[in-house]
Amino acid sequence: SQNEAARDAIGVFKTAEQVLGNLTVHDPTSTEELLSLLEGLEDEILHRNQIAKQTVMATTVPVQTSTSPSEAEVKNIGQINYPVRLLVVDSIAAPLRRDFGTDSAPQRAAAIFQCAQTLKRLADQLHLAVVVINQVG
Repeated sequence: SQNEAARDAIGVFKTAEQVLGNLTVHDPTSTEELLSLLEGLEDEILHRNQIAKQTVMATTVPVQTSTSPSEAEVKNIGQINYPVRLLVVDSIAAPLRRDFGTDSAPQRAAAIFQCAQTLKRLADQLHLAVVVINQVG
């Protein structure tokens, strides 16, 4: 059911604040910055996932007879960092358009291919879903 899907691993609903508190936003303004950012994401994601694992372990108590979390557990839920499982890129083309214009199709294609290779590697190695959004036209 939808209620069950909205629960985290500990069985407590996540608030919008908890979900949004786990977002990271980057705003690369150039192709070079975008490519550098994508290359550095692996370390950032591994670091965030390690922190998430530690906070979940710290807030999880051994299973008792009750399946409901205690009041103390519920208070600690707001401090949990969740592992990175989704990477959304909006947009790869924007910095490329700014840097290369319309006359540099081969350079833009090469940069897009490099971004795609990096994103595919991240998805494969870190078990992420990757969504790329681009404006066309």
